[in-house]
Amino acid sequence: GTYSLNASSTVLNVLTQQAGTLSLGSSQLTLAGSGTPLNQVGGTLSALSATTTYSGSAATNIAATSYGKLEIAGAGTKTLTASTTATGDLMITSDSILDNNGSTMNIGGNLTNGGTLSATGATVNFNGGGSQFINGVTSFGNVTINNTVGNVTSTGATTLAGNLVVGSGSRYGISSGAFTVGGTTSMAGVLTTYGSAIFTGAVSTTGAYNQGSTVNFASTFEKSLAAPFNSSATATFSGSAAQRLPVGVTLGGLIVNKSAETLTLGGDATS
Repeated sequence: GTYSLNASSTVLNVLTQQAGTLSLGSSQLTLAGSGTPLNQVGGTLSALSATTTYSGSAATNIAATSYGKLEIAGAGTKTLTASTTATGDLMITSDSILDNNGSTMNIGGNLTNGGTLSATGATVNFNGGGSQFINGVTSFGNVTINNTVGNVTSTGATTLAGNLVVGSGSRYGISSGAFTVGGTTSMAGVLTTYGSAIFTGAVSTTGAYNQGSTVNFASTFEKSLAAPFNSSATATFSGSAAQRLPVGVTLGGLIVNKSAETLTLGGDATS
């Protein structure tokens, strides 16, 4: 059967769900216990537009389920136990820590990071059905953009220790601050950087890259013939790998600073 939460509620220790559907409606559910405060033995959590808050003061495991809005609060580190979804916003409050623990975090709304997101080796997937914003200076492991309806925008400096994938039909922009990708970058959609950008790993694009400030490509760069590369600033090609400047590229400036190998022009280039 279905069991409905008719008002905002706080569970001080452990909420155990044996079976059925627990519907939160629009009520807020606060899990104030530490350890494993939501124990889903069976059944389904129907969160819809509701907010589920983990606020334990010690180490806390987050149940691997689908939430509406998910809030991380309290002093204890909150840790994903497996792939987890927030169909709405994910909020990390001041002095709080979310450890992705190698698991994928799917976000359908905005990410507001006022605390710490520990996502090394994990993937954060933005897959909403409208505009999404990433608020706060944020470090990620891997990031995947799978939103074909609205723009996904980082509003502050952003660092990826791992890989970036911008899916076909998706649009990702960094509106302010530096942007660094430590792994590979694959663009089937559109990527726009307004601040300085550094791509440490290989870059391949069949989509479009719009460059508003300086960019450094430290490894290989491959662009399909039809993929736009729009730049009003200086691009630096560095590192020890062989690189190729594709045909049909217009740059605000070009710097070649390679310790080995060469940069080859694939065709006409304007700088």
